[in-house]
Amino acid sequence: MTNMPAQEESKETPRYTPERDLVIWEAPSRHFKKRGREFYISIFAIVALVGFIFLIIEGIMPVILLASLTFLFYVLSTVEPDKIQYKITNKGIKIAEKITEWDFISNFWFSEKSGAITLNIQTLLFPGKLELIVDGGKRKEIKKNLLKYVPEEKTPTSSGEKALKWVSKRIPGY
Repeated sequence: MTNMPAQEESKETPRYTPERDLVIWEAPSRHFKKRGREFYISIFAIVALVGFIFLIIEGIMPVILLASLTFLFYVLSTVEPDKIQYKITNKGIKIAEKITEWDFISNFWFSEKSGAITLNIQTLLFPGKLELIVDGGKRKEIKKNLLKYVPEEKTPTSSGEKALKWVSKRIPGY
C-alpha cells in the first residue's frame, strides 16, 4: 500500500452574510401624468390613421395589435400607479420584494422625468434598464450607498429613445 498525502482542507469556509437594508423609500411604481382630452383625441386620431393604413397594406391582424396596444396605453395613462417599497440592500436592489443582485447591475445615474427625480439603473438582465422614482430627500443617501457597489455613469441614449422623445414632443399635451 502506498501512503498518499492527505489533501489539506481549505481553512476558508464560505460565510453567509445576512441581508441588511441600507436605504428604504416608498414611491409610485411608475411615472404618471394626468392628461387632458386634447391629448387622447390626438392619440386616437393618429392611431386610427395608422390603423387604416395597416388595414389596407397588411389586413386586420396589425390593426388588432395596434388597438390592443392603444388600449394598454390608455389604461396606463388613466389609472394612477400604486405606491411600492424600494430598498437598497447589501445584496442588491429590491423593488416590491423582487431583488436585482449587484452582479447584474452595471451603473446608475439620476435624471428628471415628468417632474420627478428618477434613479436609472442599467442592468445586464431584461429589460436592461430600471427607472425608479426617488423621494427627493433620499437622493444623497441613495447615491452614497449605490457608489459602494456600482459606478455613477450615464449610459448614452439609444436611437430608439431618441426617436420616442422626438415623437413625444410633437404630440399635443405630452
